[in-house]
Order: sequence, then structure tokens, then C-alpha cells
Amino acid sequence: MRDTLIALGVIFHLALDVTTTAGEAPKILAWSNTKTEDEKTVFRVKPGEQITFSVRAEGAEKHQWQVDGVVQEGAGNASFRWTVPANGGISKICVRTTNRAREQWAENDVAG
Repeated sequence: MRDTLIALGVIFHLALDVTTTAGEAPKILAWSNTKTEDEKTVFRVKPGEQITFSVRAEGAEKHQWQVDGVVQEGAGNASFRWTVPANGGISKICVRTTNRAREQWAENDVAG
């Protein structure tokens, strides 16, 4: 029964454009989700739940949302509504930002 209650986990990952071209990269100032109503980035969810992820980024003109590495079509705003799939596992929700001064997307990955 415990396994059915812990059906899925969500990891919310924030990324910025970090190319070295002229202009400043957008700066993520805040983020939230409607599940926990705070800045938590890892939490449990149930299949069928609808969660809205939001990000506030200074200088951002474009947003790109990904679920498990797949770009979500039509999700180019500062918020993204996601329905938890029926299959179990962990899902990674990712947002990337850019602006006109920085024409290409790049993730801010830190190697450990």
C-alpha cells in the first residue's frame, strides 16, 4: 500500500543561459509549485495530479520547459501546468531561460 501512495517523485531543476556572448544572462529570482506552494524542488506526487510550476527570472524573454529531457510544446511562458502520468517513477521538470542578447539555450550544469 505504501508503494501506491509514493507513486512518483518530482525533481524541479532550474537552468540559466550561461553562454559567453554579449549581454547579461537572465537571473532566476524565485520559483514555486502549486503542490507544496513553496520553493521545494523534490516532492512526492500521485498519478493524475495537476501541478503548476512557476519561475520569476529577471531579464528572461523566453522560457523552455522540459519533462524528463523532452521539450514541452506550447510551454514557453514563465509557468507550466503538468499532469502527473499514471506510470510510477521519478520525473524531472526542467526550465531554461534566455533573452534576445543571448540567442542560444544553455543549461547551467555543475559537474561534481
